[in-house]
Amino acid sequence: MEILDAAKAVIHTRGVTGINLKRIAEQAGLSSALLLYYYSDVDEILADAYRVATEEFLEKREFLIAEPVDAAEKLSRCLSLGTPYPGPREEAARVLYELQPLILSNTEAAKWSREFFRRQTALFKSIIESGTRAGVFRPSLDADSIAMYLVALEDGLATHALTGLMTPEKIESSLIAAAMQMVGSNAMGTATRTGDI
Repeated sequence: MEILDAAKAVIHTRGVTGINLKRIAEQAGLSSALLLYYYSDVDEILADAYRVATEEFLEKREFLIAEPVDAAEKLSRCLSLGTPYPGPREEAARVLYELQPLILSNTEAAKWSREFFRRQTALFKSIIESGTRAGVFRPSLDADSIAMYLVALEDGLATHALTGLMTPEKIESSLIAAAMQMVGSNAMGTATRTGDI
């Protein structure tokens, strides 16, 4: 794991274009030769870092929907988690976005990107269906479509927080408002940036 942590640290400081085997090795306190014992090249390290980052994000989101709160609150909390506020959320988002080009050229990264999307949409779909059954939501679209739109909207707006075009607060409130409109709910939830969820 220290190799992947080192790769993420280099991504944070130099971006994915500034990453190479030597810099990862130096950050990890290892030799380049030792890194090549575990990984065949830099792309394999980055693909593994992408996989771990997506798994960590999904675990946090899955933990949130397991909590005993109503569907509107679960939906708000999930969207709040996906908003890259400064700190751990922004760091996690930066790794995922910096590594996006890798999914076009690396088979493993592409596989994990598909799995990441599938599991995120499944989580949103389960919240929407649960809220619909409970009478909290009255969606005008099917749950599959809303879930897909929410993931796409979240991904698109999060980049604006990373570039400084929009504040995380504005992004979070916009995401939650759009989600509640799509699911047919007046509730806004109480998810706020009072610490990392």
